[in-house]
Amino acid sequence: MLTTASRWTTLSGLVLLIPFLGGCSHGGDAADHPGPGGTDHPSAAPSPGASSDSGLSRQALAQAVRSYVDARAAKNHGYFEVYDPVARKQLHLSLVRVMNNHLSALGNGVYFACADFRSRTGRLYDIDVFMKQTPSGLQAQDVAVHKVNGQPRYYWIENHGRWTKRSTVSWWDRLLGRERECS
Repeated sequence: MLTTASRWTTLSGLVLLIPFLGGCSHGGDAADHPGPGGTDHPSAAPSPGASSDSGLSRQALAQAVRSYVDARAAKNHGYFEVYDPVARKQLHLSLVRVMNNHLSALGNGVYFACADFRSRTGRLYDIDVFMKQTPSGLQAQDVAVHKVNGQPRYYWIENHGRWTKRSTVSWWDRLLGRERECS
């Protein structure tokens, strides 16, 4: 028969094991960006595997993203247009801000910037902008709809200095702090 103390010890052990036995899901919240806890964008610091990249400043990268967005908006009646493959429609967006604290070197001359946009209907979109260093300067390589009204469509996971996009986040990635976010 178990004593009260041993029951509490057993119960405490089980409570501590629950996160390791089951998977985690991330529902996110409807806020601008999810709050403290897990994250889902690369950090502001270059990843360890990106040390061979040029010493591009955050300000220069942010300005290159703004210039790219402004140039595309000038051709589209003042809106930055992005195709949303999930909603299957063209989005007409206005830049709110480029997040200067979330600009990262991803390796091989590719840089990442997180930017917030607002649609004509008032929805908030978090768009990931990828820029590549070329002999003629930074060139936009890709854009992706990362969040809609704070709900993530994918997550950034860092593993041994390499960033990858994933549709879900495992409890192991959360435990090791591999998941990153803009805020």
